[in-house]
Amino acid sequence: MIICHCHAVSDRAIRACALEGACSLEAIGECTGAGTNCGGCHSAIEEIVRDCTREGPGEVAVRRLPLVLEPSRAA
Repeated sequence: MIICHCHAVSDRAIRACALEGACSLEAIGECTGAGTNCGGCHSAIEEIVRDCTREGPGEVAVRRLPLVLEPSRAA
């Protein structure tokens, strides 16, 4: 899901940076560009960072990312 519409940054990209140690709004902005324009996504970014820092690496990604299934392709 797109969190930062100004820079088209997804929750997955933000979560990946947070799990790598970007633990602030500013650090996420440096990593992805998210939150560096209008600011409308700040609360969503902060929530993702809180979730990622509260739990261990990998746990958040496994539990909170939606399952995306590839459409079946007829051969």
